[in-house]
Amino acid sequence: MLEPNTAGLTYVGASPLNSGWDGTSALVNILTSNLSLKTVVILSWGHVTLPEGKGVVFLISPTKPLSRQEVEGICRLVRKGYVLVVADEGMYSNAVLKALGVPIRIKGKVLLVNGSPTFIAPVKIREENVSVEFAYASPLKVWGNARVIAVAGGSPVAAVYRGAITAYVFGDGTIFTNAALTPPSNLNPYVRLLTLLKADAGDVSVAIIDAEPYVLRPESLPELLSEGQPASKIVAAMINPYRYYYMLVSSYREAPLVTVLLVGVAALALVAYVVNTSLRTLKSYGEARIPELTHRLKLGRPSPTWINVMRQACIKGMVTHADLKNVCEALTRGREAVAHELMVKALSDKHVREEVLRIIQLTSGG
Repeated sequence: MLEPNTAGLTYVGASPLNSGWDGTSALVNILTSNLSLKTVVILSWGHVTLPEGKGVVFLISPTKPLSRQEVEGICRLVRKGYVLVVADEGMYSNAVLKALGVPIRIKGKVLLVNGSPTFIAPVKIREENVSVEFAYASPLKVWGNARVIAVAGGSPVAAVYRGAITAYVFGDGTIFTNAALTPPSNLNPYVRLLTLLKADAGDVSVAIIDAEPYVLRPESLPELLSEGQPASKIVAAMINPYRYYYMLVSSYREAPLVTVLLVGVAALALVAYVVNTSLRTLKSYGEARIPELTHRLKLGRPSPTWINVMRQACIKGMVTHADLKNVCEALTRGREAVAHELMVKALSDKHVREEVLRIIQLTSGG
């Protein structure tokens, strides 16, 4: 139980190490098998050994800010001649675009076309238009010598810059996820888009995928059971405290060790206190007192814990409020940054806070 290992942990979002529908493990396979590229997944830019040749470097929907070392590593490759491909609806990737002087920025807000966050827009590469469905995409800010290659609702959602470097920017990371790249046929418009990107990049032989900017999460019991692990391993993974501490360390690995230790101890103590207090308080107050509580309670900005609670509530069909259903839809599509933004806005409504408290009571009681 106390052995320090990472069993029972998985990466979230568009990580190439995530084989779920929202991961990009299929991208690795297509780049290697369909496009015959030497594909390298980089977990740490501090220890990088790259094959010879020029290529393409992918940065797709990071779930946390990029480290300085990470930004410098990507910039170093691009300045050596690698083509940069950014697909992100959030603003974390802007750090690389700014460092390289690319006149394109991701605005980090959801673009609605005819009131819908999903829409189809043609992307023009090498004089060919590929109709691609975007989901919860962000509009782009494009200026200077950059050229817009896809527009929806009057806003640019994809652009290319050709100067001292070449960079493609898409305002949506879902176009390269496993859900989009299945099946891996050239008849699939998303696979066709990758084929055109490779052709437009010229004589490339290497593909680099940044796997560093993604957070870890503990696998749920059903996920552990589906992996076919022995019961003893599953129990050990579920109760191993190292599993949760490793998540903290991986999220704050640039911080000094003393800081990590202090934050870890403080976090464990705070979690224990909050869980114990919350369970007793919610059970004793009961459903009748919830409206009165929501009038006084200030929930503040939702943390990853709120996101996990909401994900469980969405799966169990416990959500009824329209604003919270939008949060569920975003989580279903793997867009945690969008869900976080929608949650922040929704919590300003008293009725939303009321429903969130009911959900907490029901989930904690279960």
